[in-house]
Amino acid sequence: MAFLWRWLNNLMQVRGQVLLFLKPPNPKTQSQILNVFLLPNNVPLEEVKAQQGDSVYIETSSECRLINRQSYSVHCPEANKIVPHIAECNLDYGPNYHPTFEIFLPANIEEVTITLQDPRNADVWKRRVELTGPGPAGIPKRIQDAKMKKIVLINILDDLREDEFKRFKWFLEKESLLSFRESELLEAERVETVDLMVEKYGISGTVKMMVKVLENMSKYDLMKKLLSSGTEGPGPSKTPVSSPPAKDAKMKKTVLINILDDLREDEFKRFKWFLEKESLLSFRESELLEAERVETVDLMVEKYGISGTVKMMVKVLESMSQYDLVKKLLSSGTEGESDVKPDPNTAETKMDVSEDVKKLKKPPSSFTPELKTESTQVSYRFRCPGPGGFQCTLTGLVFVVAQEAELLYRTVQWDESLLQSAGKTPAGPLFNIQCPEEAVCELHLPHCETKDDLRPEGLLSVIHITDDGMSVLEPLEITDTHVIVKVPHLSPFGLTLDLEFLGRFWNGKKPVTGEVLLFLRSLDRGLRVLDVFLLPSNIPLTEVAAQQGAAEYIKISSDCKLITGENYRLHCEPEDLHIQPEHAEFRSKYGPNFFATFEVFLTTNPETVTLKVQDQVKTDVWKRSVPLPGPRMEMRLAAEHRDPAEARDLAEARLLLARTEFINRVSNSLLDQLLNKLLDGGVVTDLEAESMRKHERAETARNVIDVVRKKGSEASLVLITALCELDPFLSRVLGLR
Repeated sequence: MAFLWRWLNNLMQVRGQVLLFLKPPNPKTQSQILNVFLLPNNVPLEEVKAQQGDSVYIETSSECRLINRQSYSVHCPEANKIVPHIAECNLDYGPNYHPTFEIFLPANIEEVTITLQDPRNADVWKRRVELTGPGPAGIPKRIQDAKMKKIVLINILDDLREDEFKRFKWFLEKESLLSFRESELLEAERVETVDLMVEKYGISGTVKMMVKVLENMSKYDLMKKLLSSGTEGPGPSKTPVSSPPAKDAKMKKTVLINILDDLREDEFKRFKWFLEKESLLSFRESELLEAERVETVDLMVEKYGISGTVKMMVKVLESMSQYDLVKKLLSSGTEGESDVKPDPNTAETKMDVSEDVKKLKKPPSSFTPELKTESTQVSYRFRCPGPGGFQCTLTGLVFVVAQEAELLYRTVQWDESLLQSAGKTPAGPLFNIQCPEEAVCELHLPHCETKDDLRPEGLLSVIHITDDGMSVLEPLEITDTHVIVKVPHLSPFGLTLDLEFLGRFWNGKKPVTGEVLLFLRSLDRGLRVLDVFLLPSNIPLTEVAAQQGAAEYIKISSDCKLITGENYRLHCEPEDLHIQPEHAEFRSKYGPNFFATFEVFLTTNPETVTLKVQDQVKTDVWKRSVPLPGPRMEMRLAAEHRDPAEARDLAEARLLLARTEFINRVSNSLLDQLLNKLLDGGVVTDLEAESMRKHERAETARNVIDVVRKKGSEASLVLITALCELDPFLSRVLGLR
């Protein structure tokens, strides 16, 4: 009978997640409420977060097994009360997400233990939970009071000069979908402007609109200040603070306005004088004479269009000997020029696009794409300089292209019910790829299959999803690392496994090449937690890192062999450290959320810990000695979380530690932006920058970091600060954040 119960139980179980949100304390009752959500594991965390208002998400390992329509109870020794005592688990997919349980806690409590039990009082999920907000010491807590948030917004506007504030209001009116009453915005001072925005958009909407306007104005320092102020929640924002190439008319006009902003007032008058002389199309009397910078760009675009305006501005700026601005304008992307220099080896690769199967004549060239992170969604961009094969260092994807083309790609969520109806299950991320039609000939998708498990023909296939539905593509070839398919046209592509093969050959327990990823996060009371992730090896690190907030990625060799459906335990030395859960089942999960498999609570500050993952028969499948950043390894901590003088003194040494990875990982476009920052900061001369740009990517990277490092700590700190600003993810990987 017990066997029958276990069999039925496993049959009905689904993968679930327990999400925790802490509501702000109630000063009258001296209590706070911890909301507990029982949800399917493929409900995106961001969708739930968006509905929780001022509640703070409490980060913890969340995965568990749940049974739909079964009753569960929550237990918490520290609770004043729990409502309801028992609740039925309804595994719904929205649109609204309401807590399954509310745990009423004392206002000043900092740590609780929560246990979820099934009707037989068996523990389904049990965690020790820190209620203090995440983030390293020094990062501001979430600003929960609306008045305080408005003060933050007003202070941001106070940092604008008077002419900049006028431009802010101009952009605001252009961007706004909700019109303002006549002259109300024109005459409004900073306080009134914030009041008007909050009235129309609410606090959250006002923050988003201000970010958008400040980005249009290229006020990236104020964007960063606003996003780190806590007005949208704890932790640093993942919104990039580097300026992307202009991609539409509005952004291109913004770039042109910013170019004119770099001219002094007398230079701007000279610009208009030259413009009138150079122009073949006459302006109306006095319209150019009286025009400010924004109106000047509007007039030019009206007469010449965007492309013509760029050409005319280049001509005028050259006449004024403003060569720095000419260079800045031409490198801004307003004409869609490639910011990737062709690899001479790749450029020579010839592709016969008439062949049914395009074959690489040479191994693919590696590239590091530009990243853009919005919330936790990462998107990748790369311009292929010509025909050939190009492999992304971050995702493992290989693109075989027949011509120069821009690639835009990101991961999207699988519809697992659709896959199951076709007898498939995900075997890799689902990539949504955009590119001009017929530019991509072949796509190589990375798999995580072990060499011995590639034998069954039909095991792996590629799913292609279009507006017309889902189709299955048979691979042209399966190598030890990739599945190769011919690309009919681009849209979402992803690897899948055949469920019938999975059951027939492995009974659901299939070996895969896995990876163990480590992230170290700090809590307010000085406590640190080492999050340990067991994942398939073809999940990009960037996708996991984007969801870890301010946690620091600990780089360590991660490869191992794991078996889906098997239970694993994590052991840690020193042994007095608390680990939760005691054991966990490994699942090949490809998003949308990535939660830690294990959490190690570092109650002391060890310099090194020894971690080992063991299978059910206590065999080590992965064992590493892991150095941890801490009081004795300050060079690994971000400059903004340390005394400025100390950060400056250690900057040179920190660059030396990061040198090899910097050379391997930095992209051409990022190098170009870094050189511009170094020029602006007076760290390098025009001659030095020009000389560095002549080399191939790796050589340029080597020259940049070595030249700056040799110029001392002040120069090194400028490079570190610029890198943290332009590419938060890479700086975290390099240990510079």
